[in-house]
Amino acid sequence: MKERLIPLLGAALAFYVVFVLLFPNTRIFDTDSKISLPTTEDKNKYGLYAARQWLQVSNINTLSLRDRYDDLISQAILPEQGNLLIVSLPLRIDASKNELNQLSTWLKSGNNAVFLVAMSDWPDWAKRSTSSTIEEYLNLLGLELFEKIEDEVTEDTSDEAATQEPDTTVEPSDILRQIDPERTDKQLVRATDHPLTRNIKQLAVWRQETEGDDWQLRGDNQLRSTLPLFIDKETSSPAIWLTFSGKAKVLVTSHADLFSNRALEKSDNAKLFRNIVNYMLTPAGGVIFDDMHQGLRDIYDADAFYKDPRLHATLFFLLALWLTYVLGYTNRFSTAQEKLSRLKLSEHVTAIGDLLARRLHSSAIAQRLAHHFFNEVRSYYGQPMNGEPVWDKLENNPAIEKKLLARTEKLYQQAVSHEKINLNKFNNYLNTLRRELQ
Repeated sequence: MKERLIPLLGAALAFYVVFVLLFPNTRIFDTDSKISLPTTEDKNKYGLYAARQWLQVSNINTLSLRDRYDDLISQAILPEQGNLLIVSLPLRIDASKNELNQLSTWLKSGNNAVFLVAMSDWPDWAKRSTSSTIEEYLNLLGLELFEKIEDEVTEDTSDEAATQEPDTTVEPSDILRQIDPERTDKQLVRATDHPLTRNIKQLAVWRQETEGDDWQLRGDNQLRSTLPLFIDKETSSPAIWLTFSGKAKVLVTSHADLFSNRALEKSDNAKLFRNIVNYMLTPAGGVIFDDMHQGLRDIYDADAFYKDPRLHATLFFLLALWLTYVLGYTNRFSTAQEKLSRLKLSEHVTAIGDLLARRLHSSAIAQRLAHHFFNEVRSYYGQPMNGEPVWDKLENNPAIEKKLLARTEKLYQQAVSHEKINLNKFNNYLNTLRRELQ
């Protein structure tokens, strides 16, 4: 009995240590996955799936951004200017300072943005965030958020009270964290004539009773100004502003739930979305949805890995197997016998190849991969196999995806210029082109 009890206690302690290391601040049964998020893949009420589908049906180039803002500048499928970025605030994944600097540079170079800010409404997904990301983005545009509060009339005849000026500005940080479950439908009406307000009578939005009626935007200096385009029909408070940052046109809304799946069909919300696209997007530009900072990302996501139910099932299976061994008839496996094996010629060649690969520059390896690929294509078209590029043949092949070909050619040009490139990505592009040629 003692031989079984001690291993059992040791196994339980080891399991506890492993569990704490793997799941320091997470829960196995997480309810966040049930919350509707403002992403292009979410088909529930707060998602932007319908907005992207409408753009694609209208033959407008769209992109779901799954990487950081640095990727905006390096996107080969988008022009350098005339694009439109749609961001829902607050973020679920914080943007770094370097990201914000990259975004500022991208905007000032001639691109535009729409910031759907949860000022007056507070969707369920926004409850998991704080106001810090909202203030950082507004500061990036040279704007600041404040709330005007009416002065209370008091009977104070002292000289100090007569000379003291009341403080009418309240910082929004504490107000943003107030959560009121009671919501009411609201309407926004035009505040001025502008191409963005054309053919719009009213917009449908949701808000909380205790927030957002008197919130306003202002520039952080006299050179920065905002133009209110829509106001609250009931309170006459501004709700949508237009401002400029360098060459960029920037639209800021006080309601994050303005173009969601449930809101797009309400009132004239779809007309406003159409006006924004017509006003801010050039014919060659694309509409970019910031999905990365709302949880959809191509880069490694540790939180998503730990929340994956397949990981939990695997760990529980291994635990059950271990407990079965610990509590089994014997606590020891048979003695392992060392097996002597000779190195094969293929293993020697692999080792030499790995050694050379560490010494070669990534551009040289990429050029050699491209050389073999070009010869395969030349063999396919019956041309001499001299390793010369055949981009013209690939461009004229209807089976080849143009965007993929453009990305591959861009990486090849970087390799020719002896720049460091991502070999995994380049090799994957070449393999995809091979499959499309078959």
